[in-house]
Amino acid sequence: MAKSSTPEYRVWIDMKTRCCNQNAHNYKYYGAKGVTICDRWFYSFDNFLEDMGKKPKGYTLSRKNDIGNYEPNNCKWESKSEQSSQVFRGEKNKHSKLTTEQIACLRSLWQFKTTKSKITAENISKDLNVTRQTINNIVNYRTWIHN
Repeated sequence: MAKSSTPEYRVWIDMKTRCCNQNAHNYKYYGAKGVTICDRWFYSFDNFLEDMGKKPKGYTLSRKNDIGNYEPNNCKWESKSEQSSQVFRGEKNKHSKLTTEQIACLRSLWQFKTTKSKITAENISKDLNVTRQTINNIVNYRTWIHN
């Protein structure tokens, strides 16, 4: 069987497409957000296959905690049920207005909040164009729990 007809090859091509092809439907969640592929994998399907191994049936390629780039120490095969349970969290939420970097910045800023400061959920929600409840959920780790 030719390598190009294997499930792993299809996953490799799909990974490259979502990170590099601006016309891909899911580019905005990957390439547009700066997600890249390590050179070892980008230029060699054989290296990708060597590092990841065979794709288990019913599994998909996933980045650990849905952050970082596609590289050997940050990727795993994950069952579709594991991935679907994370669909509405973080950057995979197609309705999310915030990036992982904004979440990290928001949480850091929130730690320095004082009663006299202008750091309020209301002010931040206006700046980021999200609801106050969204801000409260983020800073209290009710959403974006893995970031």
